[in-house]
Amino acid sequence: MINTDRFTQKASEIIEGAIETASEMGHTYVGSEHILLAMTRDGTSAAAEILIDNGVAYDDLRRVIVELVGVIMTLVGDFFRLLQLAWRLGGVKLMLTM
Repeated sequence: MINTDRFTQKASEIIEGAIETASEMGHTYVGSEHILLAMTRDGTSAAAEILIDNGVAYDDLRRVIVELVGVIMTLVGDFFRLLQLAWRLGGVKLMLTM
């Protein structure tokens, strides 16, 4: 997977948590939002304590991220459904040859 030899144990756990979080959300990438979620879910790092002390709760943060990223994912999903329909109707050949 990823070589975490150069990271502290805590950083390695956060990275692994971010990978797991991205996978749970169906994302094919690991972004800063996944790292932030992993830190708040872990709750034991200095960064997590700062976030939690300032009112950033895991469930609220995840909801907001899903709302923001979900719009993009919905548009992508709609595009692929449209492409699948066009394929079934034979329109993809026409679109690709234009």
